[in-house]
Amino acid sequence: TEQGHAPDGPEETAVATAPAHRYVAASNGDRGLAIFAPGFFEYEWTGSDLAMTLLRSVGDLSRGDLATRPGHAGWITPTPAAQCIGRDRVELAIGPVTSSDLDRADRLERSWEDAFLPLRGMWLRDADALLPAAVGIELEGEGLVLSAAKPAEDGDGMILRCWNAGDAATVGRVRIHPHPSQAERSAGDERGGGVIPRDPDGSVRFRAGPREIVTLRIR
Repeated sequence: TEQGHAPDGPEETAVATAPAHRYVAASNGDRGLAIFAPGFFEYEWTGSDLAMTLLRSVGDLSRGDLATRPGHAGWITPTPAAQCIGRDRVELAIGPVTSSDLDRADRLERSWEDAFLPLRGMWLRDADALLPAAVGIELEGEGLVLSAAKPAEDGDGMILRCWNAGDAATVGRVRIHPHPSQAERSAGDERGGGVIPRDPDGSVRFRAGPREIVTLRIR
């Protein structure tokens, strides 16, 4: 048979690794470990060991002679720059976690930010509660994770997207500087939406159901 596969056999061989973004974690009760990285990476969980790929290089975008898959999966194009020849610097962070932390993605997101986002300096006078420092976008709410901040696809305003990492509904608030003139709650494809009243300080409140993704259009 073609490529040495039996007619009733699998088309592809399953692999033990899986993709991850920003972090991966495993825990047994109060004992656990999280690995944090700046972007995407590959990991493997054996049941007792948590491993990750530090460097992955390829010479072609697709090859048809792989033992794990028959045929090609993309363009037959050489990728010499993806050979990763020379020195590479890999930035990682590790931290202890518990099983309760794994149920709260916002805690892992916060740990990732502590490891990889730069410190922001401020003047001492800005630390006064009467003179809060101006920020670009700030999300408040138990269990909420900011996942996107981008221009709207139709060019009308800015899209903010967050999701509720908890199993209970929560109330969120977005603070934006300078203050927006209007805010709408839109569908995931950015269509439609109803106007959301703004607080006197210009912030926008909204409700997020359990595990719900919320999309806001800000003008």
